Amino acid sequence: MIPLFSDWLKSKKLTQTQQSIVLALKGLTCFLLLILLVALEENWRGKRAWVQFQTRKAATGATPKSYTHFSPPVPNNRNFAMTPLLAPLADQIMDPTNMETWPAKLRNINSLSTALAALPSLYISETTWQGGVKTEIDEFYVNIFFDKNSENTGKTQASFAANEILAWLETFQALEELEEASKRPFVRFNIKHAALNGPITPHRAVLLKAAEAYFLRAMANLSLKNTQLALKDFQLILYLSSACRKDNLIHSHKSAQLILQFAIHLIWHGLHEHVWQVEDLKHIEAQLTSIDWLDSLNKALRGEMAANNAFFEAAINRGNGISIIRWKNAIRSEGSLRFNQLRVNQLFIEHIFSVVDVKSIRVYPAYAKKSTQIILGLLEEDWRPHNHYTAHLVCNWGFIYLDDIVKSTAIAHTSTQMALISCALERFAIHTGSYPTKLINLFPNFILSIPTDAIDGNSLRYIRHNPTSYRLWSIGWDEKDNGGQTTEFYDLSNWKDWVWMIN
Repeated sequence: MIPLFSDWLKSKKLTQTQQSIVLALKGLTCFLLLILLVALEENWRGKRAWVQFQTRKAATGATPKSYTHFSPPVPNNRNFAMTPLLAPLADQIMDPTNMETWPAKLRNINSLSTALAALPSLYISETTWQGGVKTEIDEFYVNIFFDKNSENTGKTQASFAANEILAWLETFQALEELEEASKRPFVRFNIKHAALNGPITPHRAVLLKAAEAYFLRAMANLSLKNTQLALKDFQLILYLSSACRKDNLIHSHKSAQLILQFAIHLIWHGLHEHVWQVEDLKHIEAQLTSIDWLDSLNKALRGEMAANNAFFEAAINRGNGISIIRWKNAIRSEGSLRFNQLRVNQLFIEHIFSVVDVKSIRVYPAYAKKSTQIILGLLEEDWRPHNHYTAHLVCNWGFIYLDDIVKSTAIAHTSTQMALISCALERFAIHTGSYPTKLINLFPNFILSIPTDAIDGNSLRYIRHNPTSYRLWSIGWDEKDNGGQTTEFYDLSNWKDWVWMIN
């Protein structure tokens, strides 16, 4: 019989040092066994908790699987995102550890972004039309053709400036190619959802730049009263905004809002100058009616939860589809990852999804502010194993700004609804010679229903100053009606009410 190691030790006379080493080895063995048992128990508890969560959600009809809110694949030859202009974006990988290189990579990403690099930023925002500030086409002309420090400060004739801008934009062949690509029936960008620093969406910057170019061309045509050509570019801008929304992600949702502002400014400018004809206005109304910003936000939030789940599934499978996993994170157990995944899903379901109600057409500022505070509280608990990934993901993916995300969506929704009402008001004025004294006068010949304020659920406020001017407004983020009050400082997020003015 082979003697046991412990029996052999007993038969030997060990020195005090040797005995200490043996005791240390025994202690280390016990400690390693304890760690193993704890890890096994953590794995078992984490996996069980996640399975129980999925079972409860499935019983209510919900599907918390990773790719529930991702668009299914579509044929490349029918996909707008896979045209020769945009296809290189699918292979672009941004390095989140070196974000300083991003702008340079975006400028050289493909022929479209390279072609548009010469186009100056136009800085059009909701604050321009909200403040009743009309942007003249000659201002764009000076911005494009003259250096900011140039001594040329004289006013250029509008028709000359418009024709010069149109001739200049004809040199951008990429715009015509992109317009042709928009005829494809599907839009699905190949997004890398499982990256630690959030889904990689380099196409957003390219589409935003293209929207600027179409806006500039539309403004030039509006100045020349070529409304049909302006409407053509207006529709292209809406298409690019819709293309971003179809990503079902928060950053793309925000980019879609930025693109929308070009379309809204076009509408406001045409109404201010009274150049839109009745058929133009009907076309614009039909386009705006199809846009649902609250539904877009809801889908983006659910898409973010799906992207979070994609990250966790890839992490559990040891990096499939993940471009960044630090070694200290990679060694975490499956159980710990499952607990973090469960915590993220609970955060979305219990707090984040409640900020918007698509059926009631409402957003809830109080809920958004409260949820933001809960998310910020997670950052103080980053050291906890079950909160490590949760805190990291909500921070890197932008949810610490949930309050601003919901607010900007409410502004986009309100802007769209006010533009829709304004088109109906303009048709009423063309028909009767003046704007109505009340919005209800639009019903039913000029509008089928009066849009409501997403903040409180009541009708948007309206006052006619005189037969040729009026003011529309929402009560804004403070949830108080201040009578359509604005401020001289054009920062819409700080305005008491969100206002649309025609003077």
